[in-house]
Amino acid sequence: MNDTDKNCVVFFVKYPAAGQVKTRLAPHLQQNQICELYKNFVADILSTLKELDANIEIFFSPVEAKDDLQNWLGDEFSYTPQAGSDIGQKMKNAFINIFRSGFSKAVLIGSDLPDLPQNFIKQSFEQLDSNDSVIGPASDGGYYLIGFAKNSFLPEAFDDINWSTDSVYENTRNILEQYNHKTAALPKWHDIDTIEDLKAFMSRNENAPSNTSKTFAWLKTENFRTKKGSIFNANRIV
Repeated sequence: MNDTDKNCVVFFVKYPAAGQVKTRLAPHLQQNQICELYKNFVADILSTLKELDANIEIFFSPVEAKDDLQNWLGDEFSYTPQAGSDIGQKMKNAFINIFRSGFSKAVLIGSDLPDLPQNFIKQSFEQLDSNDSVIGPASDGGYYLIGFAKNSFLPEAFDDINWSTDSVYENTRNILEQYNHKTAALPKWHDIDTIEDLKAFMSRNENAPSNTSKTFAWLKTENFRTKKGSIFNANRIV
């Protein structure tokens, strides 16, 4: 491996079965809409990742969905089932797996970040040249990215965290500090969990030049409606 071949993006993906992805959107969207939306999230993120000088390793759930994932996303990626009792253990085990495979730097992201700037991911690998870890705070109090160099990986960063709360980022930073980790923080960014997050995504992107986002294009189609009606009014988000 050369230097960039030793970089790995660990991409956590769920198979988009009805009722299994983006469940907090269920009061507003039909299940088929949520699944289609999630597919567009993944497509946009993969488009961003493919332009990086880094390997992409997909860690998926549920464990029986490998064939379905491969049929959906193709044969160019490596697919590994997520292993663990909660999201923290799954992330910890993914890093252990990746570093055992010979990668020297790895960053992990989820699949609800369709407009995550590519430069943030580039920065994360650059920061790992001079830091033990890197983390990207999310606007909801969690984090959208976490990364380590192989020789500074800290499994304890994923233990005893109250997941899905607004204290995840703060708790994780506290653990990193307890172990004297030199940690770089990326700019804050936004994942998409709620209908308000979805509207904020549209607002961020509606005036972006040369917008190639599949998520944005799908949301702008005339047939998109929430259960309570369109979120658009004269082409503006309401």
